[in-house]
Amino acid sequence: MFKFKTIMICGVLILLGASFGISEFFARKHIDEAGFEIGAPFNLVNQYGQAVDERVLSAMPTALFFGFTHCPDICPTTLSDMTLWREEAGYSAQDLQIIFITIDPVRDTPELLKNYLAYFAEDIIGLTGDEAQVLQLVADWGIFREKVIINGDDFTFDHTATIFLLNRSGRLKGTISLQETADIAVAKIRNLVTSSS
Repeated sequence: MFKFKTIMICGVLILLGASFGISEFFARKHIDEAGFEIGAPFNLVNQYGQAVDERVLSAMPTALFFGFTHCPDICPTTLSDMTLWREEAGYSAQDLQIIFITIDPVRDTPELLKNYLAYFAEDIIGLTGDEAQVLQLVADWGIFREKVIINGDDFTFDHTATIFLLNRSGRLKGTISLQETADIAVAKIRNLVTSSS
């Protein structure tokens, strides 16, 4: 009798798990087609001191990255990769915009952003602004940001290194992680642009 009850309970749990898995599959399938909302409204400035709000994210397909200009390796490597992947995919800034939002607005002034981003591509959009507003945006996007003291007054940040891929409606369509290969990144960019047209 005990074995029969155990088998019945296990059967019900498996059935529930399977039905949940199926509903999750269809839910995710729907989300993947339309993308989903992420972030929140913001008011920042670009590297030219011009006011920019969340509408910039729905101007065209977008590759979005959070970082800072004093970042020793991940940020410059990622920015360089993003421009190369866009080129390899056969696109320009008219097809896919690259946006870099600082997580270090105290040091990353518009002028500093302008000089820094010019090393990678003239068309990258850099965003900075009031510290409280930037940190709120960082939180709204779920970005991990932790200040690390190096010595004295010198510091760096540990932070999320994910690239967010947004369609022309400003909805999240996917991500590129730090570990992904160039061919996968290029394929994701092509998919983003073609599905947004």
